[in-house]
Formats: sequence, C-alpha cells, structure tokens
Amino acid sequence: MPRTVERNWSPLVATFAFNLAGIALFFWLAARGWPGAPSQCLKGFICYCEQTQPGLARQPFNTWSNLAALPVALLIAHDAARRDGRALRRLGFLFGVAASCQGLASMFFHGSLTTWGAVLDAVCIFFVVGLVLGVNLVRLQTLALRQIPAWLALCVAGALAYRLLLAPVMAPLFLLGGIAIVWTERRARQREAVPLAHAWFARAMLLLGAAVVAWGLSLAPGLPLCSRVFPWGHALWHVLAALLTGALWLHAREALSRAPAKSPPVVTRLSRHPQE
Repeated sequence: MPRTVERNWSPLVATFAFNLAGIALFFWLAARGWPGAPSQCLKGFICYCEQTQPGLARQPFNTWSNLAALPVALLIAHDAARRDGRALRRLGFLFGVAASCQGLASMFFHGSLTTWGAVLDAVCIFFVVGLVLGVNLVRLQTLALRQIPAWLALCVAGALAYRLLLAPVMAPLFLLGGIAIVWTERRARQREAVPLAHAWFARAMLLLGAAVVAWGLSLAPGLPLCSRVFPWGHALWHVLAALLTGALWLHAREALSRAPAKSPPVVTRLSRHPQE
C-alpha cells in the first residue's frame, strides 16, 4: 500500500522538483550576468514593450509574471496524481512539465534577453502545442499514449530546427499547429461513441483568444497594452497562457476517459497493460 501511494503522488513530487531546479538555474545564471549573445529584439522595434534594466531580471514584469505558470503546473500534477491508471497520471505529469517549461523558459528569456533564451521560449511553447496535438492523435488512434514522449521529442526537434535554420519568427509554425489541433479535435469528436460537453475545450479557446490579443497589443511601444497607462500587457499574456495550459489538461483528461467509436476508452485500454 505505501508503494502505491508513493507512485500515485510521484507526478506532483516530480513537477515540484522540476520547478525548483528551474528556479535555481535562473538565479545561478542571473548571478553570472546572463551569459550569451543579446536577443535580436533589442535591436528592433519589437521587444515586448517593457524597458530593459540591469540586474537580476532585465524585464521585471515580463519575467516575474511567468511565475503564474508554476502553481498551474503543480495543480495539474496534483490532479493527475488523483487519477486512476498509470497512463493518465503520466500524461498529467507531461502537462505539468509543459506548463512549467512554458513559464520557466519565458522567465529565462525576459530575465536574460539573450538569443538562447528566445529559442528556449519558442521551443517550450511548441512543446505545449505538440502535447495537445499528440493527445488528439491518441484519441484518433494514430498514436498510442505511451508513444507521446517520442512524439514530443519529434515536435521539439522540429520546432528547434525551424527556429534555428528557417526563421526567427515562430508565428507561422504556431498557426499551423493551432490549425492542426482544431482539425484533429473535430475529427476526434466525430469518433466519440458518447459525445463530450467539451466545456473545457471551449474555455481553452476563449483563453487562447484573449491571450493572443494581449500578446498582439503588447508587442511594442504605442500599442494599447504597451503604454504609460498600462505597460504590463505582455505579463497578462503570460498569465493567460498558463491558465490555457491548465484548461487544455482538463479537456484532455475528460476526452481520454471517453470511448472513440467501436473501441474501449483509451485510458481503460492502456491500463490493462501496466507495462506500457
């Protein structure tokens, strides 16, 4: 029995350890003056509004607002730890890591304003996109749940190659990923034997819309969320993006507990093979 309890709560413990290690690394690098080449945004018009300053975080509001992602990651892991079945707990851990990665990577970027920070930030955002798309592919029975880590590795490698070799602007890749998520979500719904209410997916889309608006209106000085009256618009994007990842986990959790047409529920089917 004690062994079962330890296994069930391991997603929360592992996510907490991941967050703690990320914060420790942040302060370690900050204490060394943030080594690395400066971000190209410092030479252009777009650098997410906030004026830079020396010190621990070169854009304080944009940096510390990312801490909102860390409690969201812990809440996801806590919820995952309470689920029945190893498969769903593992998936919840991946969502918790995705939320943590999203927040920590953005902290590194806005704290350092380095090129490597910008690349890390972009890749971790695509980690979330790849994870949600992977869940939909599981619902469509294109992937097995145990294959999601390999799928995520492929998505991250693709995003990294795109960022380094093709273009510094990730918006086209994110748009393509968003279209793929909506398309696969629609296909997955058509296969469901018991229709879902999909309330959490609708909430996620509302959060996504609000987050994109906040991001777009806080890109550069002169925009509505980048003014002397309200200079914290990009920080609002960070908070909304964290909540978005949480809503996507709740949708995935519900969707994978339901049955696609003419087959048993995904989590039930996988839980019969604990070695997977």
